[in-house]
Amino acid sequence: MIRWETLAGPACVKISFSPADEKLAVALFARQVPIEVVERGILTGCAREYMTLLTTPNSGLIVSLSYFQNAIEEAATSKVTSEYWRYLSHRVESLEKEWLQKAGLGR
Repeated sequence: MIRWETLAGPACVKISFSPADEKLAVALFARQVPIEVVERGILTGCAREYMTLLTTPNSGLIVSLSYFQNAIEEAATSKVTSEYWRYLSHRVESLEKEWLQKAGLGR
């Protein structure tokens, strides 16, 4: 199943896990989507969201697992290297810090 920590970490995510989110998580599990693919999709979605938050004032946070659905599908078919995923992880951390600073939110 999708680990709560995966969604609880990024500052751009504020999910309370609704019944619809649970249904999507169960569907991903039933399809045997590897957790690594889900995590990579969430990473991709967070990178996109931080770019939006940094460039568009008053953008909202991610509030639903469904936000990540297309990114998870992209990650499942992606042919990029593990080095790229490490790079993206570091880039997301950097974008998060930049957004928190810009928004005046300490973490």
